[in-house]
Amino acid sequence: YVLSGVPIGTVRTSLLAPQSNHTPIDKLSYCINSTDTNNPPPNTYKCVYYDEMLALPISSLQDSSIFITTRITKTNQVLNCSFFEAGCNYTTVNEETLYI
Repeated sequence: YVLSGVPIGTVRTSLLAPQSNHTPIDKLSYCINSTDTNNPPPNTYKCVYYDEMLALPISSLQDSSIFITTRITKTNQVLNCSFFEAGCNYTTVNEETLYI
């Protein structure tokens, strides 16, 4: 399993939703919403479940690569001026980082 090489032919990659034996979010030590106290913040973030369609959007598929989301940061911003003013900037109101 440690050897690597260039595939010959076609390789198909896809994500599958966890089966019934997956670990619940509240048991994952890297989740802030976990009941495990062995890994306190700042090393933890809120964990959420994304199904295979959200974690691997069709737009992320390319002929020779794949992009799978494992962490996202949601940022809310407000505009402090008019679009027509020079140097108009957004100000970040809040940010939230989530593990997928």
